[in-house]
Amino acid sequence: MRKTFGETSSKIIVFLLVMALAYFLYKERLHFPLIPPHIPVEFKAIPSYALWSLMRMFSAYVLSLLFSYIYAFLAATSPRREGIMLGILDILQSVPVLGFFPAAVYFFVNLFQGSRIGVELAAIFLIFTSQAWNITFSIYESIKTIPEEIRETVDLVGLKGLRKFFTLIVPSSIPRVVYNSMMSWAGGWYFLIACEIIAIGPMNYHLPGLGSLLQEAVDKGRVDLALAGIGTLVFLVFFMYFFVWQPLSFWAEKFRYEYEMVSSTSEPPLTYRLWLSLGKSKPFIAILLLCSRLFRPLLNIHIKPIPLSPITSSFLRLSLLTIFLFGIAFGTSLAILSLSSSLLHLDTTYILKIPAAILASTLRIGSAYLLALLWTLPTAVFIASRESRERFFLPIIQACASLPATAFFPFIVRYIVSVTGNVDLATILLILTGSQWYLLFNLIGGVKAIPADIKQVSAALDIKGWRYWRKILIPAVFPALITGSITAWGGAWNALIVAEWITYKGRLYTAFGIGYLLDYATYETGNLALILLSIASMSLTIVVLNKFFWRKMYELAARKYKFEA
Repeated sequence: MRKTFGETSSKIIVFLLVMALAYFLYKERLHFPLIPPHIPVEFKAIPSYALWSLMRMFSAYVLSLLFSYIYAFLAATSPRREGIMLGILDILQSVPVLGFFPAAVYFFVNLFQGSRIGVELAAIFLIFTSQAWNITFSIYESIKTIPEEIRETVDLVGLKGLRKFFTLIVPSSIPRVVYNSMMSWAGGWYFLIACEIIAIGPMNYHLPGLGSLLQEAVDKGRVDLALAGIGTLVFLVFFMYFFVWQPLSFWAEKFRYEYEMVSSTSEPPLTYRLWLSLGKSKPFIAILLLCSRLFRPLLNIHIKPIPLSPITSSFLRLSLLTIFLFGIAFGTSLAILSLSSSLLHLDTTYILKIPAAILASTLRIGSAYLLALLWTLPTAVFIASRESRERFFLPIIQACASLPATAFFPFIVRYIVSVTGNVDLATILLILTGSQWYLLFNLIGGVKAIPADIKQVSAALDIKGWRYWRKILIPAVFPALITGSITAWGGAWNALIVAEWITYKGRLYTAFGIGYLLDYATYETGNLALILLSIASMSLTIVVLNKFFWRKMYELAARKYKFEA
């Protein structure tokens, strides 16, 4: 009886806390200060701006984890849902951050009437869109690759519902989630500027943070302040790597099914030992016990079905279906009316320019991809050949991948555009900064995955130089190369929004392409129709390329270039 009362009270407390927070946010929306069009640009503001950006990144990451686990679990556990949900996810990851601006502005900003809390929620939502899809795919792959004997053992024990979820699904996904979380954080940092400066046409909100600070500093030509902001960002990246990702990566190795094959002689990092000692401290244990008392009863929720007559049950189902269909029809009608009114004021010349813009952007992405491939493949071989090199270079790569494209604006405008007069070259280099790291990360993983016996046979037969690359290395890393190429092209399409629209010292440098059209529609006109048309054409191009080229290459890699036991 006491246990039942404790569970009920815990559920009531958690429910009341959530409802109180929701009521407070909505009721106090008018009392939050409005966002000024610009923020103070000064050195003393950097620490507070860094904390604000870190808070938004962490909030978006928590939302990404919640969304990813729920979405991936639903997709991976039902063949009927799987195809539809994966198709939706494939389209969502192809939409650039700017594509979610209308939803962020019209929902969050308008709901809270332009107050600070609404803009903050919009920024967190936008950062979420740059983090979630990568983690979702990793969890989905983890669920699909759980060994069948493990599933059968869990079923025999009788675990179901949330207990099965936390006992089987979560532990099996931890290694991939930790690794892909590092890439998601790097993506969040890269698009931080676009997420902290929310603008559609006349609407313009600058949130205090490192992203908006870097943009303001670059716009005003304050190279010293921009370098200080970049230095702070690099410090945060290294801090996160050594104090969060490195100990988490070591801990995550314990959840691999082949853990017994992993070398047990590797020394745990110092930060892992620090976290371990902190976890054994009395204050931390007390906090864990309190959280356990509050949230563990939620795992035991059982909803008892209400006995209904067949007529009543059919009536309720029909009513729910009617409400659902009415909601879809109403929302679709509003969307069509809004899009139609925007199309009436849209110059048709921009619609006719979309195919040429897609072609121009595709050629730039292809050029950047070839440049990335030239340096990432030999670099991956060099880094992955020794564990000491990997430990040294991985945090450096993580820091470089997290640098937003705006950090390169002064160099590119000053030394590329002004010397060569070629904006296209600058655009290709900026696309390179948003795509090359996906290729490098995957190639490093591919080189590390070459079986040890293959390396030993190659050494015994004295296969070296170009012959080793042609016969062993390139076929071995080909699957990782294709996976890295798909994600690199996805990152390149997203990088177009900053690569084809460069602002430095109050001057605008543009390169014609689909990113330019999307930026023009977002920042200059705020025309919803042109935004949607640009996003739709970009997404359609990505889906077609993935289906008819990259997926064929992936099938070739899985069929021809695979080591069999």
